[in-house]
Amino acid sequence: MVLDGSAEWNGTSLNKCLDTGPKLQPDLVAVILRFRRSRITLQADIEKMYLQVRLRPEDRDVC
Repeated sequence: MVLDGSAEWNGTSLNKCLDTGPKLQPDLVAVILRFRRSRITLQADIEKMYLQVRLRPEDRDVC
């Protein structure tokens, strides 16, 4: 099923009816400044691990 939240019917749409929630992502500038304050920092790339979290082995690497 595909929904278009901006499609209007009788002058209203799903997007107009939904409330805006709180901002859940941290401010990027604050994150970068906090990162640069430390003398020693750690950075990691977890892409391969992240893509396989809670996936059955037969569902992995479907592409």
